[in-house]
Order: sequence, then C-alpha cells, then structure tokens
Amino acid sequence: MQKQNKSVAKTAMIVAILLLIAFVMREIYEDLPNAMLQAVMVTVRNTIHISLLFSWIVSVHRRMVNKKLRRLMLIVGCLLLFWLVDKIVKWDFTGSVTHPLVRYLWYGFYVGMLFVPTLGAFIINYLGKPENYSHPKKLNYLLIPPTILLTTVFTNDLHQKVFVFYNGFINFDLEYSYDVLYLAVECLKAQ
Repeated sequence: MQKQNKSVAKTAMIVAILLLIAFVMREIYEDLPNAMLQAVMVTVRNTIHISLLFSWIVSVHRRMVNKKLRRLMLIVGCLLLFWLVDKIVKWDFTGSVTHPLVRYLWYGFYVGMLFVPTLGAFIINYLGKPENYSHPKKLNYLLIPPTILLTTVFTNDLHQKVFVFYNGFINFDLEYSYDVLYLAVECLKAQ
C-alpha cells in the first residue's frame, strides 16, 4: 500500500509539473522575439496537453471494471481529445484564415462542449451501481437537445441563427455576434 501511495504521489507531481510548464509556455510565448522559438513552445505545450489527456484515456481503459461506465468514460476522453486537436488545428495552424473549413473547425468545438456534459449525466447515473446495471432507456432522451443544437451549429451557414456574420463570411472570426443571445436580450427588454 505504501508503494502504491508513493507511485500515485509521483504521478501527481509529474502531471502538476507538466501542467505548470505548459501554463508558463502559454504565458510567455507571445513575448518571444523569435517566431521559431514560439512555434517550438506551442508544439511542446500542445504535446503536453495531448499526452496528458491520452494518458488519462489509457488509465481509464486499464482501471475501470464496469464495462458500460468505462465505455462512457472513454467516449468522453475521445470527445475531449477531439476538441483539443480541433482547437489546436484551428488556432495554432490556421489562425484567422477565412476558409470555410476553418469555420467548420470552429463549429467543431461544440461537439465536445455539448456532449461531454450530457454524457456526464450518464456517468453520474452509473456511479455506485452494480456492474450489470443498465441505465433507464428514458435517459437516452438527454441526447436529443445536444444533437439538435449541434445540428443547428453545423448548419449555421444556411440560417445564421447561432452566429451572425456582418460581412458575409469575410473576417468571420472577428466580425460576428450571437443571434441567440440577441433574441434573449430582446425578450428581456420586452417584459
């Protein structure tokens, strides 16, 4: 038991140091005069983040006994990994390019943002339950709202009800507003 506690403490210390290094790199990289050094720091930071998340996914796969709970946790880990890689590609490799693919990378952020909390409700439902437990089928209805919202985000170019672009899609990264927030404010003003 003592040996296991030391191993957990050592792992926690390594993770904390890596996160601290990634944080410091993020804070100082814009102040560096050399673009090559900036690129190296961004790459190291992203490698740290992806490695830590991938290590957590592998750890969940090895340690979880309940197969259904393990599957949900792995899906959450993969969604977080997708979100992280999507974010890295969008911000570190494309910048403010106005190609439609870049806009869809931006829309891709919402895959994890919508489904991770929803799957969290499924995970909470499994905690403390026996291994052969299956969640109630009506819990699957929780997947409907994020699916509708994600479909709305990915079809935004057709209706612009989520993001409104002032000058069409030119400078979409900089010149946009949130249509849903605008409607909510207008409804509050009317009362």
